Amino acid sequence: MARAVALYQKGNLRQACPIFVDLAARQPANRYIRLYLLGCSIYRGDMKGITKERAALRKLAPAGTKAHALAGDWLASSGHCAAAEEEYALAPPGSAAGAVEFALAQCYQGAGDVERAVKGYRKALELNPEKEEYYLSLAILLMGTSETEEAGKVLVDAVKRYPQSLRILVTMSLLHLELGFADRARIGYEKARAIAPDSAMVWKLLGRIQHAERTYEDAVKSFERAAAIDPKDAQTYLFMGMALLRIEGGADRALEAFLRAIELDPELLEARFQAASIYLQTKQEYAKAASYLEKVVAAAPDFVRARQLLIQAYYRLGWNEKAAAQAKKLRELTEQAPADPGPAKAEPKSH
Repeated sequence: MARAVALYQKGNLRQACPIFVDLAARQPANRYIRLYLLGCSIYRGDMKGITKERAALRKLAPAGTKAHALAGDWLASSGHCAAAEEEYALAPPGSAAGAVEFALAQCYQGAGDVERAVKGYRKALELNPEKEEYYLSLAILLMGTSETEEAGKVLVDAVKRYPQSLRILVTMSLLHLELGFADRARIGYEKARAIAPDSAMVWKLLGRIQHAERTYEDAVKSFERAAAIDPKDAQTYLFMGMALLRIEGGADRALEAFLRAIELDPELLEARFQAASIYLQTKQEYAKAASYLEKVVAAAPDFVRARQLLIQAYYRLGWNEKAAAQAKKLRELTEQAPADPGPAKAEPKSH
């Protein structure tokens, strides 16, 4: 069993899981083997297996057994929020205050249940107001859902408790920027720069402020500094591309930035959309534009702007039937209230 556990913990579940299956055939009443089989079912996305192994675990591991806490962690991190909540209810006390509530809040946030996520983060903060991550997660979620006033209250409390926290200062500045107060955002930037002048996060914040102030060339330089410090941050390249689009003759460089962002984070749909827009409107590479937009629409069916551009690309390619089908879908979307103009915002992100 030790070998199987070691393989599992290293992330080599393809090798570990068959070993656990063999072990379970010989030791069907071993709670730890059933626990790891639950983990294997989660890994495979096998809902029947998850139900089966959870039932076995409940029989073999009574309430108050640590196995339920680990099962809750695995289920929560994999998006099985309700099941995780049930397992946590069977777990023994002793976890760090607020940790379970925080894990469930993250799970519900990932599942798109904002109301439960907010409640979870607030409960985690109530139980443990000493956790910087709890403040940030709640504030960023509230900002992402346009609950800016509530986000501000959370951040004010966070700044009081952590006046030297770079992430909190940057997040507060991003909130001010979102509200249109670039001057206040600069105050936060200056404080953040004093703490960490060579931080990619700080340079990225400056670029965001400069973009809001319409000093686009300066913004590009700031994003380039951020990228030099942290070359694997896809958002930096997305923002760099957005600033380059505002500069005359900057489309080619903007496309390079968007493609780099996509390379680093294929899930960054706004970067795909912007790259497709350049291929369509500037380079007249309609097939390439359509290919990018199809991926965007597949991932975000309610992304109205992407569907509008995809219709244009199809018509210019002479694919009239495809264009008509997309136009029909677009009409259906816009008749719904409210229509979604795009994917969930990448920002705010404070790290």
